[in-house]
This record gives sequence, C-alpha cells and structure tokens, in this order.
Amino acid sequence: MGKFDLVVIGSGGYRAAVLGALHGLKVAIIEKGDWGGCCLNRGCVPKKTWYHSARLIAAQREFARRGIGGTLAAELAQAWRHQRAVVAQVRASYIDYLKRLGVKTIAGAARFVDSRSAYSVPARRHEGAAGRLFRPRACPRGAQRGRSRSARS
Repeated sequence: MGKFDLVVIGSGGYRAAVLGALHGLKVAIIEKGDWGGCCLNRGCVPKKTWYHSARLIAAQREFARRGIGGTLAAELAQAWRHQRAVVAQVRASYIDYLKRLGVKTIAGAARFVDSRSAYSVPARRHEGAAGRLFRPRACPRGAQRGRSRSARS
C-alpha cells in the first residue's frame, strides 16, 4: 500500500479523506463494500429519492386548483431503477472527486494494527500491506484505537 499521512478505513469517512487531501496530506481510503458508505448506499441518498417521488405524487392534490388535469400513478419498478441510478451516479462522482484530489482508493478490508499503521487485504488479492497513519496532536483519548467517545462509556 505504501506510506500515507492519512489512512481512512471505510468510505463513510469520505469527508475526512477529502479534507486531508485538500490540506496537502497523502491520503488513502480503503473500502471493503460499496463506495460511499451507508449514507450513500442505504440511507440518506436513497431516502431522498423516495421522498422526492412521494412529494410529487402528493402534490397532485393541488393540480385541479392550478388548472392541471389527470392523476399520477406510482410505478415501483421504475422508482427502484431511478433510486439505484441516482446512487450509482453519486457514487461515481465521489470516486471521481477522490481521484482528482489524488486520494488512493483501495478496494479491500483493513484494520489498524497500531496508532501508526494499518493492514489491508485487497479485494482481489490476499496479500497485506502496511501503511502509515496520520495521528493529529489533539486526538481524543481512545480515538487512535478507532473508538468514539460514546463507545468508551
């Protein structure tokens, strides 16, 4: 994998990778599943596409008052296709932006070995590689081990 100033495990950490790159750090991001994390693939983005479609259907109550005739009907198969297309488009833009910033994207599983290195198992190969981890001076106690404050209590 090489030496990096910042290694992000999981593409839910996309923002950290982008900010690191924008601040001049050499950044790698490692993802074992779908790029974009839970928000992009199963949460925020899909929810917003469904919400917008539902709002369009609900808006038909006001059609007659505005001089618009007819009714709308939901076609769920097409709505699912639309939602998947939106997610794919946003995911592609995430990956493109990371590459334009010079962030190394690695498909595979990873874990932190210690506070200064990570071990990665690439998706297509089963060989590990150690990388250097950036650790800020003001790092909260326990964060270097991958735990949040709420996980410690």
